[in-house]
Amino acid sequence: MDRYLATGVVPPSIQLQPEGILHRRTSIIRTTEDRLVCRALAIFRENPEFIVEEIADRLGVSRQFLGVRFKVERNTSISASVSP
Repeated sequence: MDRYLATGVVPPSIQLQPEGILHRRTSIIRTTEDRLVCRALAIFRENPEFIVEEIADRLGVSRQFLGVRFKVERNTSISASVSP
């Protein structure tokens, strides 16, 4: 910055690679647009001992239906999404 102010010449840009970025479940849930998927993730966050069938039962849908919604919304399975 001092060089730029003194000479008016813009120095080359420097890009730093991020380190130590953690993806929290809460931030992942907020980026999910599908309300059913969002609710499923919230239920799992509150009840991490639940299995997929229990989450689907709470939502009133089949495991298969919930799995399809996860695949469409997140391009992954519900099991992979809720695994620690």
